[in-house]
Amino acid sequence: MPKILFDFHIMTFVIKNDMGELKILQYLLRKLIATQKTVLDFEEACVYLNVSQSYMYKKTACQEIKFYRRGEKGKLYFRKQDLDEYALNEFVN
Repeated sequence: MPKILFDFHIMTFVIKNDMGELKILQYLLRKLIATQKTVLDFEEACVYLNVSQSYMYKKTACQEIKFYRRGEKGKLYFRKQDLDEYALNEFVN
């Protein structure tokens, strides 16, 4: 019998096996951490916007989403405020 694991922002997740349970818990923890920070790395930004990594790569490549980079080939960082502005403009219109 499936068990109800977590009620998060009015979404109830029903878990059928331990592997699915682990993935959902990892996702929810990443989402929770991302909402508490002001600067996010690439993976956290994807989780925060609930988009795939390929979608985020496309949007950063064409500079539709503002990002910051440490060094020429460094890791990408995003201000949560910039992501909020992007989400309001992109997903609301």
